[in-house]
Amino acid sequence: MSYTEAQITDQITNLIRNIWSTVDWGTAALSTAITEGITKGLREIAREGRANVGLATVTTSAGTKDFSISGVSNMLHGYDEESFEAVEFRVDKDPPRFRSFEVRGSRLAMDISFMPDASEDVRLYVRQPHVLSGTTTNTLDPVLEPLFVDLVASHIAVDKEGFFINAINVGGSGAYERVRDWGERKLAVTLRTLRALRKPPIAEQWPRVV
Repeated sequence: MSYTEAQITDQITNLIRNIWSTVDWGTAALSTAITEGITKGLREIAREGRANVGLATVTTSAGTKDFSISGVSNMLHGYDEESFEAVEFRVDKDPPRFRSFEVRGSRLAMDISFMPDASEDVRLYVRQPHVLSGTTTNTLDPVLEPLFVDLVASHIAVDKEGFFINAINVGGSGAYERVRDWGERKLAVTLRTLRALRKPPIAEQWPRVV
């Protein structure tokens, strides 16, 4: 079962407080740092590891193999081939008819040997940032969840430790440096693990015929 947003936030909070035991983290500052970190982390974990794949449907125009993707929202890499896991046309066939394609600006062109009819559906498998919201939405799978906690906490350790140089109340003047060093090590390990989860690029040419 996936964790809720509150449960993930609690895990990040506990990890940060354990590492930052020598620093007085105010509740408001901690909440702000975690909120910012989660927003950035949902995109980064999709880009560095496994993306959240959503579906979008666009329609063709008669006599042209390309169509606008300007109405497709939340593309992880913007107007780029990497934003798409697959392009299916014609849809609902067995086996599915995936197509090779190219993105040209805000248009996607299918590599097919025939001209579509008007208003035919094209199904796009869109790589998107992950979503973590409330008690009902969490697109992080059980493998990604602990990595996400480590990712957010380590970024905060690296990015925010400098703000607390004068806030050390236990552990001496080197405490903030130990926090930064922990963050850098944890971030490096987490990113290596995430990148190992990526799907390898497949140089596959899909059928061009109907």
